[in-house]
Amino acid sequence: MLWQRLHPNLRITRRDLPFLAESEVLTRILDDAAGVPVFATAIGLLKLAERATSWMRRKRAVQADEVLRMLDELENTEVLDAVTYLFAEDLRAASLGRPFVVFVDAYEALVRTPVRTGRAGAADVWLRDLISQLGMGLVVVASREPLRWQTHDTEWAQVIRDCPVGGLPAAARLELLTEAGIVDAAEQRAIARASEGLPFYLHLAIDTGAPSGCKDVTVVSSEEILQRFLQHVAVTEVRGLELLSIARIFDFEIFKALAGAFELPSDRMTWESLTAYSFVYPAGDGECRLHQLMAAALRERLSPQVVGDAHVLLRKLWDRRTLQDGTVADVRGFREAVYHGVRAGSMPADEILGYADRAVRYGGKQAADGMAIDLQEYLEGGAHPELFITSQCLAAEAAILMGDAPTASLIAAAGSWPDLERRADARLAIAAANARRISGDTTAAGRLYDAVWRHHGGPARHTAGVWVADIHMGQGRFATAFALCREILDSGDPGELELQGDVLRLMHLGYRFHLDFDAAAATLHRARDCYQRLGSVVGLANIRNRLHLPQARPVPVRAGPRRVLPRFPARPPRPPRPGHRLPHLGGG
Repeated sequence: MLWQRLHPNLRITRRDLPFLAESEVLTRILDDAAGVPVFATAIGLLKLAERATSWMRRKRAVQADEVLRMLDELENTEVLDAVTYLFAEDLRAASLGRPFVVFVDAYEALVRTPVRTGRAGAADVWLRDLISQLGMGLVVVASREPLRWQTHDTEWAQVIRDCPVGGLPAAARLELLTEAGIVDAAEQRAIARASEGLPFYLHLAIDTGAPSGCKDVTVVSSEEILQRFLQHVAVTEVRGLELLSIARIFDFEIFKALAGAFELPSDRMTWESLTAYSFVYPAGDGECRLHQLMAAALRERLSPQVVGDAHVLLRKLWDRRTLQDGTVADVRGFREAVYHGVRAGSMPADEILGYADRAVRYGGKQAADGMAIDLQEYLEGGAHPELFITSQCLAAEAAILMGDAPTASLIAAAGSWPDLERRADARLAIAAANARRISGDTTAAGRLYDAVWRHHGGPARHTAGVWVADIHMGQGRFATAFALCREILDSGDPGELELQGDVLRLMHLGYRFHLDFDAAAATLHRARDCYQRLGSVVGLANIRNRLHLPQARPVPVRAGPRRVLPRFPARPPRPPRPGHRLPHLGGG
């Protein structure tokens, strides 16, 4: 009867009320009422119900007849109250005091307006009224957004428990696709990986029906996914989400900067409303991120000009946040600045390497590794080939920092350094030399270091020179090593404090080999001063390691009784092995 009041111009059909198929009584009533546009009275419904089972007749006679006979006199809102009351009473009577579970799937189908609009409070009042009467049972409400009924009545906060449902595990994704008829293993993996565990994506991919084995078919439409999500987003908030999709990580400050630059609402209430959606995940310390599928679909709605302007703005913002008052506040900012700078087309390869160096220097190795990953993803879209060597260089240097020489060698072999004048080529050559040195092939490593030292004119030249001096010192050519160190110190930029610290630390080792401990201590103190002025975490860690090495100092021994050692027959000296060179202590 309520349905007829709400839709007086429609006939009742199974298509309009599909849930009736679950009820034998209501199905028979529907069959008897077929073709009747409007029921005459509630009494007519009672007569139809009397034709149902004897259990139903007894139940209505005992409990519900009086209520049903009053329906014709009630307003629509009162009829709605009667419907929820009768349902709750029937459920209580049928459960006979035992616990029961009611599943509501899904909340968005019942409340079609976004939950943040003013109409939402009235749209689901009947559901709140119904659930409040089901005191003996558990109600499970499936919803994309959390229920915020406590804003209408604070007592709801005591009984509502949020249970977030994460993405499907990889095995469950493959199982679902297999049961749906997608059997090609490669196609399964591609869909499962792209879904990010989102069940709707998997079902949409299945409905699309990509032919098995066809690799070039788009198995799912991101626009369809987006439209399904945006049904529950207020229209005024969609533009703000589109801008936030460009920022991988964002907080209130980033939101204000983006919204203000594009003249969108940037107040705190708008921010709280945007970040309350289920596809906005907390990332810690007040930061958030969008679900990957949602972010990708939202970015596609923006023009390249808007995306480029947003990347420029975000790069400047991360630059300011990374360096505050001349000190590094957040090493993650180096990675984010590179991410947005590259996509804005305003960051050349040499500048990327500079950001990576600073990230490692201040203890942000993970940020430097992330830069390499971001570059590789960017290059998959057919980006500038000059960045390929930069990407290989960062990946090889990351492997060297972990002592993984085989991986660094493979990465360096995949690239090439035909032009050692370019910074990225020179640094990739140094990374390859470091891999050979770690593997024990110091001869090959020395040749690569020397090639960069002689043919490169940028900052990498001095780095290669330090390694050339290190090899000379390791082979006992101290005079040559010290001369090279002094040349690097004299020719280098006074502002290159890290380079100066590395050179002085190497000279410290040379002085210790010569047992000149006073000069060694003074040199190490100068190196520590360079690292402290720069704030280099790695450099200071190396200094601390040097300070904990055992100090071998000559200690006078008290003279004791003379012992006569036994004489052994002299053994003739062995001839040197072919190609073997004796160390030249102090030689050139």
